[in-house]
Amino acid sequence: MSREPSTSVPTDRPEALKNFVEGRDQFNAYLGKGGSGELQEASRLFEEAANSDPDFDLAWFYHALTRVELRDSRTAIRELERLVDKGVDFLPEAYLQLAYARTKTYIDEEYYKAEQELERATAEAARASARELEPVIEAYRVFLYAVMGGRLDRADVQRRGDYLDKAIRLGEMNLRRKLRRRERHSVALIKMELHNAVGIAYMWKGWWVAEAFSKQQEKFWRLASNHFQQALALRMNPVRVHQNLGTLLQLQGRQFQVVKGEGHLEEAEDCYRSAIREYEVAITLNPLDQFPYFELARLYARLAQWELAQERFTYGRLQRGEPKSVKWERLERAIAERDASILDEE
Repeated sequence: MSREPSTSVPTDRPEALKNFVEGRDQFNAYLGKGGSGELQEASRLFEEAANSDPDFDLAWFYHALTRVELRDSRTAIRELERLVDKGVDFLPEAYLQLAYARTKTYIDEEYYKAEQELERATAEAARASARELEPVIEAYRVFLYAVMGGRLDRADVQRRGDYLDKAIRLGEMNLRRKLRRRERHSVALIKMELHNAVGIAYMWKGWWVAEAFSKQQEKFWRLASNHFQQALALRMNPVRVHQNLGTLLQLQGRQFQVVKGEGHLEEAEDCYRSAIREYEVAITLNPLDQFPYFELARLYARLAQWELAQERFTYGRLQRGEPKSVKWERLERAIAERDASILDEE
C-alpha cells in the first residue's frame, strides 16, 4: 500500500523513464488483484530503470516496495535507508515503507525500529503538509502493533497484550473515521489493510486467552474471521488475507487436537483442511513465498499425508520467506521420521 510520492520529473533518461512507467503499471495491477507475475515483472523493470539512472530515486523506492512483497525485506531496508539518508523529497513515504519493511522481517528488534520510523513518517508528513498520508501511516501502525502482539517474545505476555489492545483500539477507530476527499482514491486499500490488521490482532488475542474454548475466545476468533472476510470483500490483493485466514483455522485446529485430545481429532482435521484451502488460494496468487508452503507442509504432516508434506516442503524451501531455519529443520525431521509430534518441540 503506498501513496504516489510527489516529485519533479524523476529522470532525464528516456529508457529509464519507460521502464519505470511500465513497472508502475505492473505493480498497480499486482496491488489490484494481480499475482506474482506482475510483481516479478514490476521488480525487474524498476531495477532496470534504477540501473539506467542510479540517481533515479523513485525507481529505487518502488523497487524496494516490490522486494518487500517478494519477501526480500533486507534488500528493501538497505535501499530505503539509503533514500532516507539522502534526504529525498518524498521522505514521509520512504520512512513509511522502511517501517513496513522492518515489520516484515518478523524480528523483535526490527519492530521497535519500525515504531521509530513511523514516528518519523508522521513528523515528515506534517512538515510537508501531506495530511492525506495520515490514514496510511495509521493503517501501517495498526499492522505493526498486531504483529508485535502475536510474535513478540513469548515471555513478554503483558507487552504482547498491550500491543494487541492498541492495534484493535486504533484500527477500529480508523475504520470509523471518514476520509477526506483527497484520501478517497486509496480508501479501499486503506480499509483492506485495517481489516486485515485488526483481524490479526483479534486472532492472536483469541489464541492468548487464559481459557481455551471460552466464550471470550469464541468472540475474538469470530471477530477475526469477520474482519478477514471484510478485507476479502474489498477485492484488493488478497494474498496476505488468505494466509491469515489459514493461520486462524490452523490455530483453531491445534486447539481441538491439543486441548480436547484424541476424541476431537475430526474437528481438528476439519480445521486443518479448511486452512489448507486458504493457503492453496494464496499460492495460486503468489507461488513465490515460502510461508504458505511451510504451513501447508506442516498441515499435511499433522494429517499424516506425508507425500504431500514432502512435496510442499521441497518446493517451499526454494522460495524466499520468513520461517526461520530451525523451523524448517524441525519440519524436515518430522517428515523424515513421519512423526508430527516433532513439530511441537521448542
